[in-house]
Amino acid sequence: MLPFRRILVPVDFSRPSRAITPHVVEMARHFNSEITLLHAFDLMAPYFEDVELGPGYQEELCRREQDRLKDFAEELFP
Repeated sequence: MLPFRRILVPVDFSRPSRAITPHVVEMARHFNSEITLLHAFDLMAPYFEDVELGPGYQEELCRREQDRLKDFAEELFP
């Protein structure tokens, strides 16, 4: 088997997304791989959340999602 140099992990903050992390970490350790987390989100999300739709709402939404991804990474990836 060819070694994995990089592992791309899609993150949606769901239970399955969290459950796969120990397997990803083990695979990364085994192959000495780099892990990249990827979270995509809909810019229409403010219509369903408490983000104000004024000037700068996209930047605020991006900042919130970056914070969520950072917290996810810190919690689940050593």
